[in-house]
Amino acid sequence: MNNKNSQDSAPIQDPHVLAALIENSNDIALVKDLDRRILSGNANFVRSTGRVSLAELIGKRDADILGVQEDEEPAHSLMLDDLQALSL
Repeated sequence: MNNKNSQDSAPIQDPHVLAALIENSNDIALVKDLDRRILSGNANFVRSTGRVSLAELIGKRDADILGVQEDEEPAHSLMLDDLQALSL
């Protein structure tokens, strides 16, 4: 018999918990809005972009960060990945 209660599988909605999970992840972690603009990210994400602070990335899309047009690679593939994730 499964002793887990229904809250064990509930999505995490506390913004403080989500922020702590992102910041403390050993992986590159970031959050985008529905327009695919950066809302948040961890230090590993910032380092991977070659930037010094998250503030430099907030509100930007992948193409902005990469310095290319949205229809150019790798921004185009990243955009398609984001759109697929939004459709899940």
